[in-house]
Amino acid sequence: MTTPTPQAGARTYQVLANTFISVPVLLGIVVFVVQSSQSDSPQVSWLAVVVPLVIAALSWMLCEQIGYRLAPLESARAGTDVQQVAFARFQTSAMVRVALCEVPMLVAVALTFLSPPASVGNYLPGGLASLVLLFMHVRPTRAVVGRSEAALDRNGGHSGLSATFGF
Repeated sequence: MTTPTPQAGARTYQVLANTFISVPVLLGIVVFVVQSSQSDSPQVSWLAVVVPLVIAALSWMLCEQIGYRLAPLESARAGTDVQQVAFARFQTSAMVRVALCEVPMLVAVALTFLSPPASVGNYLPGGLASLVLLFMHVRPTRAVVGRSEAALDRNGGHSGLSATFGF
């Protein structure tokens, strides 16, 4: 059985990241369809607006603080093994960031159905906040990959993570 190359893993990660980014939009459509059949009231609960936005701010801070903590590579490692280890560590930290970024959306969905009046407007602040956080911390941009690469290379190792993503 062959081990996939880091470049193939990068392409797979890009597809996975785009899938995670589409979740708040698709969930917003589901909430709209469900709520439009249940309620004619376009009113929005202040609780359903404030709580997801506060949680989004906390999620952003946690992503900044713990989302890019990767164990550094040893400078003695060489070759494809280094790239595979670096990419595996990148993926692990990315899944932590995905989980943190989706929390405001999940709270918004819960509050949409729990706090009266029920409307899609209750979902939008948390859904949009999660969408922004996912674009900032999960989508494989130069900034996201560069921060991860800097953490991996801080002890003299060379991960080549930017090259794996084609940057």
